[in-house]
Amino acid sequence: MTRYAAPSCLFLFAFLLISRPCQAQSGWFWQNPLPTGNDLLDVAFFSAETGIAVGGRGTILRTTDAGAQWLSQWVGNSRDLRGVACATPLIAVAVGIDGIILRTTDAGARWSEQNTNTAYALNAVAFADAATGVAVGTSGTILRTTDGGLTWTPRQGGANSFLHDVVFIDGATGFAVGRDGIVLHTTDGGDTWTAQTLASGKHFRSVSFAGSTHGCIVGEMGVLYRTSDGGQQWSAGSTGSTQWLHEILLTSADAGITVGMNGTLIATTDGGANWARSDVIQWSSGTHSMGLQYNGICHAGSNDLCIVGNAGTILRSSNGGVNWIEQSMGVHNHFTGIDFHGRDTGLGRGDIILRTTDAGDHWVRQQTDTSFHANAVTLLNSSIAVVVGDDGLIIRSTDAGVTWTEHRREADIDLHGVSFCDDVHGMAVGRSSTVLRSSDGGVHWTRLSMPGPAEDYFSVSCASPLTAFIHGGSTVLRTTDGGANWTDISPTKLAPLYCMTFVDSLHGFIAGYTVLYRSTDGGNSWESVSPVAFIAPDALSFTDNLNGLAVGSVGEISRTTDGGRTWKKEDSRTTSGLTCVCMIDTETASTAGWFGTILRTTTGGVTWVEDAKPSPTLLHLGQNYPNPVTTVTTIPFSLTSPEHVRLSIYDMLGREVAVLIDERREAGSHSVRFDAAGLRAGVYFSVLRNNRGTVTTKMAVVPR
Repeated sequence: MTRYAAPSCLFLFAFLLISRPCQAQSGWFWQNPLPTGNDLLDVAFFSAETGIAVGGRGTILRTTDAGAQWLSQWVGNSRDLRGVACATPLIAVAVGIDGIILRTTDAGARWSEQNTNTAYALNAVAFADAATGVAVGTSGTILRTTDGGLTWTPRQGGANSFLHDVVFIDGATGFAVGRDGIVLHTTDGGDTWTAQTLASGKHFRSVSFAGSTHGCIVGEMGVLYRTSDGGQQWSAGSTGSTQWLHEILLTSADAGITVGMNGTLIATTDGGANWARSDVIQWSSGTHSMGLQYNGICHAGSNDLCIVGNAGTILRSSNGGVNWIEQSMGVHNHFTGIDFHGRDTGLGRGDIILRTTDAGDHWVRQQTDTSFHANAVTLLNSSIAVVVGDDGLIIRSTDAGVTWTEHRREADIDLHGVSFCDDVHGMAVGRSSTVLRSSDGGVHWTRLSMPGPAEDYFSVSCASPLTAFIHGGSTVLRTTDGGANWTDISPTKLAPLYCMTFVDSLHGFIAGYTVLYRSTDGGNSWESVSPVAFIAPDALSFTDNLNGLAVGSVGEISRTTDGGRTWKKEDSRTTSGLTCVCMIDTETASTAGWFGTILRTTTGGVTWVEDAKPSPTLLHLGQNYPNPVTTVTTIPFSLTSPEHVRLSIYDMLGREVAVLIDERREAGSHSVRFDAAGLRAGVYFSVLRNNRGTVTTKMAVVPR
């Protein structure tokens, strides 16, 4: 047998939480990635410290410490927000689908919805001055405000085009770009617009100016147009990229950065004549997320820049884009299973394995072998876990996932599901009618002979040492003698069946496309009950024969409390695909899926309105400066009352490498100097603790 030791490059998610109060959160909340896994579509900063990022499902993130901490500003809106712009150091406007416009007058702490009288999606917004602004969108929509975003009136000139971006270079002159190579120009603060087509059939996504003369337009397949005379003439150029470019930012007449699909991050230092990669990034996860998409970039201070992208990605540079530090945290690997023993100990699996021992607040990566793909995981008890995957691989842990032992590998026989009814008896199923049985807690496995033609089995539910149920594409099989004989108990052969679960030997549920069946007699008969509140669930989980959850491919979550007769949709606040769910009790559940999504509820999915005021007991830990660090840096923090605190430095392995203070400090602002000269280059965490909680910031150490 091959022994999988805890990998040396294991990194700690124990400081994944940038700043989380020690209190229950309502509804479903993010546990990975953090602060969100929703796509972030745009970003803007009021000042070097205070900024706003917006994105899918109404996501609004706010930072007041240069991105060291980003906090979610939930305002009850679930519509995608596609653009944001600051009018003053306190006023900003966010725009999105269905014509939504949100406005803040306190630098993003609170938001109110404005009346727009349009149902068209708004894609971008820009301000010419503190009062005058323009929002653009689909079907040539142009809205203008002259009172700082309070009221908006439609303007003509959009030529019914899909407009992607808008920018002002002074109080009067502005440009908007969109599909089919259209460029709109205004010289009266957006009151009237004239249109020209630069490149018919080309789609422009973003426009940026440095001063009043030098500007660039980017878009599909790396398209680039430049002007040096304030937009009177435009000439085609080349970025050297074939990717869709989503946004461009010119920082001077010579320098600029553009971002886009598949991690495209390229820069110019000669006015756009030549472009080169600028993706020297320190990732919190230690690796680059494949297929990452960047959507927005903005100034965040004199020489600071900020980028946002899909799956909640946030990057920041403090040297004009030469180097970048990831401010978001977590992994973006796809998860296909999650299981808990009790509320605290859990495992998530997919391309990697994550482990938690504190109800998902912190996750530790346990498996880094990229050639291994896990398809199912189960926790037999608080110590023993079994994972099955491709190529017939079965690995087992006896220390709750810290170390793993390989117990079986069989090429070309992918295993899709595993289930144990107790600490001893279990089964695993997979391709070509593969069924394996264990009677010693997963140490040894015996292959069973199955009736009928070969088919792929996707899941198994072991109800007792003798009774188990198997689910195939449109087949449900049952054994009552430990797998010696099997009976076809399929409720239908007319529709594909996607997921199955049995609570015990009698009560089971199986769902497919627009159908849901329930059995109360071990599958002898099936009752067609109310389908879940979406078309096709990907996973089911029940705590008993009444209470269950279903999750789906665009973030759907539905709950039943009457055995599936009726279902109520719950707001997951995401559209990420959810592939698995574990219902721990009627109040507590976790679900996971695409792009590293892990969500949890501790309130039975119920969302209440939370007090927006911060708790007076919360610590505040500021971002160290300078950052990145070569030798000495200063770490600021503040306390609301006198108390004993501990300020430490941790590395990516979760090792405490330095203790800066461990003593009682008075209320007020404090700072500590830290000499990092003895540390290796990499990402470290400043961690401030008291007896009520912990706050964390990230610090990058670079070679001198």
